[in-house]
Amino acid sequence: MKTDRIDSKDFFYLLFPIEGRFSTTIFRLGKPRLNGIGRYRSFTYHQIKQNCIEENKINLPKIGKVKLIQHRPLPSGFQIKTVTISRKADGYYVTLSLEDKSVPYIPKVKPTSENTHRIDMGLKNFLVTSEGESVPIPQYYCKHFLRNAAQTAFSGQLSAISNIYL
Repeated sequence: MKTDRIDSKDFFYLLFPIEGRFSTTIFRLGKPRLNGIGRYRSFTYHQIKQNCIEENKINLPKIGKVKLIQHRPLPSGFQIKTVTISRKADGYYVTLSLEDKSVPYIPKVKPTSENTHRIDMGLKNFLVTSEGESVPIPQYYCKHFLRNAAQTAFSGQLSAISNIYL
């Protein structure tokens, strides 16, 4: 893989798995085992133009226009965030990651005593909430055990009956 054909930002993201392997070598002896050039099965473009898809072709930076079989149209109002090219046994696949700006942003809420609910799980009751509501233990095992006991008793009767007539 020639690095002069890769965008600098995408090349930077390509180094993250390598950095992770070097950080784990603290716990074991020796050098990290790195994948060769042929071992990379996917490549991600983190910046791409919004009008990169034209009819049955996709325009990839530093590569050019590549033939594309598009299975479904892009929804209106969505923007392309990343493009991942993956190599499989039967060819190459393109995965588009989309973003919808109309989805509202939900800020993170700090937990306080007003917005926190406590649940206690135990042996007498399945759970008890902070409001004092209790949920009984579901008796799935007991029902299953009783059904199996009845089936076992019935099968024993059948085997006793079949022994009499033989």
